[in-house]
Amino acid sequence: MTGDPWCTFSDTYPWRRYYDADGRLHRTDGPALDLIPGLDPEAVELLDEGTFEWLVHGIRHRIDGPAMMGIDGFRQWLVDGKVHRLDGPAVELADGTRQWRVDGKLHRLDGPATELANGDRQWWVDGKRHRLDGPAIERPDGFREWWVDGKRHRLDGPAVEWTDGFLEWWTDGKLHRLDGPAVEWADGSREWWVEDKRHRLDGPAIERANGGREWWADGKQHRLDGPAIELADGFREWWVDGERHRLDGPAIERADGTREWWLRGAPFPEPEYVEIVARLRETGEVPEF
Repeated sequence: MTGDPWCTFSDTYPWRRYYDADGRLHRTDGPALDLIPGLDPEAVELLDEGTFEWLVHGIRHRIDGPAMMGIDGFRQWLVDGKVHRLDGPAVELADGTRQWRVDGKLHRLDGPATELANGDRQWWVDGKRHRLDGPAIERPDGFREWWVDGKRHRLDGPAVEWTDGFLEWWTDGKLHRLDGPAVEWADGSREWWVEDKRHRLDGPAIERANGGREWWADGKQHRLDGPAIELADGFREWWVDGERHRLDGPAIERADGTREWWLRGAPFPEPEYVEIVARLRETGEVPEF
């Protein structure tokens, strides 16, 4: 059954529709939604996405060409309701943007699966950003990102390169680098990450361009031989295993001279702090608090 047409002749919606017996848009020998013969396509506004649409029993579907065609050059190939094409881009926009899709997923093996009008290109395989022989994202301004199997990943250099010099090292979708900082900022600031956690054992895990420094281990602020945070203005904080903690003095020292005493992540007035530390030295245990 090719479908029986139902027409409307208003100036706003001058298209012709074909339906099946159940009231679904349907036609097998042409578009189920098309312009009424004799009308000028350039003089009317029809649909947001297309002017002609091929549908079978209410589902966009066409084997021998695009299932949606716009008067502005828009083309989209669909099979069984999914954007799909094997012999070229499945989406073509008037501005030159193109997408390769198979079974609804961004997919292309011989080049980028998306090519934007502005020059951006992205490589996708089976719905995941993926490229083995170079960056999976390339922009005209020089920005580049490496992805493998849907994860940021690169073993021979930074996986993210910005044009201003900002760099990030990623492995298997995690910020990670063993031979240096995993993040390098354009201003010279640096951050050490291992397995997606801030981590460095031989120095501060954050070195800021203004002189500030922070010590981290296994994703927690941590330092045993001094303050874990040192700012350029003289501010200092002591942290152990992710908690503000210091046994031999205040855990916070501000540039204005104010101080705070902390044990195991809890603040104390100085006299109480002194008492607790004295008892600790006598008994070897920190009292409950």
